[in-house]
Amino acid sequence: MIIRDYKPEDRDAVERITYKAWSGVSIAHLREQRYGIIGGVPWQKQKAESILRKCDTHPEQVIVAEIDGQVVGYATLLFSQNGEIGVVGENAVDPAYQGRGIGTQLIANILDRLLAAGVRILEVQTFEHDAPARKVYERLGFELFAKTVHYTMTPEKAREHVAKYLQQNK
Repeated sequence: MIIRDYKPEDRDAVERITYKAWSGVSIAHLREQRYGIIGGVPWQKQKAESILRKCDTHPEQVIVAEIDGQVVGYATLLFSQNGEIGVVGENAVDPAYQGRGIGTQLIANILDRLLAAGVRILEVQTFEHDAPARKVYERLGFELFAKTVHYTMTPEKAREHVAKYLQQNK
């Protein structure tokens, strides 16, 4: 396996992997399961467009894993707080290649790049139910820092609750 910098010719492979690997672990997928397709765009396309935008605008922040000339995974990085925080961004491995340590290799490479840039803190975010990702991050030394909760509701429900609240608090 080779871990290397992203090249524009990897774009189709990154898109293909995104479509395959993010089922059940993408907020867009969970949202679509509850509310249906949003904005006329299926969740896979939304997720792929987001990641491909990163590939197009900051290719230097994207790496890929390649086996026998085929891209089988990718990972991204970014910086926040004036470069003091290094963030492990979007990452995925083709399901046909999962369980072989490829994700761990990708994340270790991203961490090495962030450390070389001199960051003070390293961060990554994932869903609590994404056990494979959590396992990789914990194996590489990340410790739980905080949990977040996502809330949603429909406009109809919001109108009902807001009207009720405003009526009670006149």
